[in-house]
Amino acid sequence: MRQVPYPLIVGNGNMATHFCHYLSLLEIEYRQWSRKSHTHASLETLFDQSTITILLISDDSLTPFIESHLFLKSKPVIHFAGAKIIEGLQGAHPLMTFNNELYDLETYQSIPFILDAEQDNALSFLPNAFFKIPQELKMYYHALCVLSGNFTCILWQKFFHEMKTRFQLPDSVSEPYFKKIMDNIITDPNTALTGPLIRNDIDTLNSHLMALKNDEFYSIYKAFVTLFQNRRSYENT
Repeated sequence: MRQVPYPLIVGNGNMATHFCHYLSLLEIEYRQWSRKSHTHASLETLFDQSTITILLISDDSLTPFIESHLFLKSKPVIHFAGAKIIEGLQGAHPLMTFNNELYDLETYQSIPFILDAEQDNALSFLPNAFFKIPQELKMYYHALCVLSGNFTCILWQKFFHEMKTRFQLPDSVSEPYFKKIMDNIITDPNTALTGPLIRNDIDTLNSHLMALKNDEFYSIYKAFVTLFQNRRSYENT
């Protein structure tokens, strides 16, 4: 019979808030500890009562924290940092973005977790899907997550900001464009790209660069044009 989990959640930031909410929705009892609201002595007490520790603190704090509390390693310890490999800790990266708004149960259950291929799954009590990747590719995997998720967010922030401030257009005008692009990517990412890059409209691309010459996004636009043109040249050789 599977042991009923009793997780100890360390941290009180955005990720910890989401995960604790998820556990509550699953009706899984847990305890939460953070430096801001608890003593170090209470950490040991809560640890003694737990079956697993989940460190949901900043990436840079993980190694110093575990080195200062080595007793935690006597039971499974998990972190969610996609770019960290720490001896004695298990990594489980939730492939999802988390903002300040809590999600519903169905959304949390749909989140896949990416594990190191070399480790066991200490989160098997969750109803989520789990996938394993080679440890040596973990940093590349996480770089792709940031490139596709975080960096595109910066581009869309720029788009919505300029539409609203420079052109006085409400978000309701821009949102259908954004949503259709996302829909097209989900439907078929290989055919989702449209516009002057696909058509190879050199004059339009150069005109865009002229329009952006005093904009901080000039180099980003130019880099994407260069990348795409190099890729096209390679495919045609």
